[in-house]
Amino acid sequence: MRKRTYAVVGTGGRAADFIEPMVSDYRDEAELLGFCDTSQVRMDYYRNRLKKEYAYEGIHTYLANDFEKMLDELHPDVVIICTIDRFHHEYIIKAINKGCDVVCEKPITIDDEKCRAILSASGLARQNIRITFNVRRAPLSTMVKKMITEGKIGEVKHIHYEAIGGILHGGRYFGRWHGNKENSGGLVVHKSTHHFDLANWWCDSIPAEVFAYGSMAYFGRENALRRGQNAWTENARYTGAAEPEKNPFHIDLNDSDMTKNLYMAAEEETGYIYDRNAFRDDVDIEDTLSVMVRYRNGVLLNYSYIAYSSWAGYRVNITGDRGRLEYEQVVRPPNSQESSLAAQTLTYLPLFQDAQIIDIPKVEGKHGGGDPRIQEQVFSLHPPVDPYGRSAGCEQGIASAIIGIAANRSMAENRPVQIKDLIDLQPKTKSLHELIR
Repeated sequence: MRKRTYAVVGTGGRAADFIEPMVSDYRDEAELLGFCDTSQVRMDYYRNRLKKEYAYEGIHTYLANDFEKMLDELHPDVVIICTIDRFHHEYIIKAINKGCDVVCEKPITIDDEKCRAILSASGLARQNIRITFNVRRAPLSTMVKKMITEGKIGEVKHIHYEAIGGILHGGRYFGRWHGNKENSGGLVVHKSTHHFDLANWWCDSIPAEVFAYGSMAYFGRENALRRGQNAWTENARYTGAAEPEKNPFHIDLNDSDMTKNLYMAAEEETGYIYDRNAFRDDVDIEDTLSVMVRYRNGVLLNYSYIAYSSWAGYRVNITGDRGRLEYEQVVRPPNSQESSLAAQTLTYLPLFQDAQIIDIPKVEGKHGGGDPRIQEQVFSLHPPVDPYGRSAGCEQGIASAIIGIAANRSMAENRPVQIKDLIDLQPKTKSLHELIR
């Protein structure tokens, strides 16, 4: 049985969730050929770690400018893209032009121009593009889809989605590259793409119109000074700061082998500072969002996100013409940096009948158990049949990202934005599942 071969571009922390399964659980089915990154230090860290912990050797390394050279020399079947979001489109297009399939971390990209470039290139290629919406595969998300598909609440008419970001975890977005919109599109693209994808998938439709408000109400220097928290603004970065116990957002990159070697050791080479102060002047992304979406099939989505709550999780209400589903999930307990599924409740409220609490199986793994299941789909040569259509291709990836992209346009111009004015996503199609490219 021939193994499927892979190359990884972007070897930051997220890449570990693809690299480690390849060299362990799927070692008999997947072969890791090479790394590509702006940092030789980061690539060497992974190579040395894989040799020591998994006895896995022979991985080639290429700097970012040699990405196409890597493809020409190694001929991988699949390229896994884990770079900064604003570069996703470049690597997707180059990879499919070289005949490679693509697995790309969400979001597919960060603005409509890049979406159009990907859509144009993918229309000329036969390669498969997969966007890793791992949260679709979490048991709770899947149960909601199952019940909707079975007609338990009739036709979906309205979705209320409250996404709650824990303050310590949220603060890290403002300290890393995500804190600048030119890199990430803001949290409304980078983070919310998970949530918009779930809404798209649950109601099986394509967004038509978006209106949004947003602000930076908590993070950034001005907000800290306004609250009298001047000390929080005094250090450009957290590692090495004096009196770190006075700042709840403090982290020390030397405390973790991964952050020390992937980021601290690579600073001189890349210039990237992983632990910048979340209360500095040049943060320009929103931490408070309200977004309204009208879908092609008439469903309405009312979405909100904040990045500075004492706890993290979700409150979602989905109303149909025969009933309603309500769920609450806590993924980070109050004031915790650690991600752990603390509690979840799914309630089914059929019209004119008693409410029912739905049992949700507990499974291990990050992102509510979604990561191991998407790894199985990516790396297994014979993955299990998926009755719920949880794999997302290029067009479904764009259908998610374009909501955040349109929200950015709406916030900038203070007006509703028509999706058709940004991208042509099969205009005669209403159903998400028909977007199969």
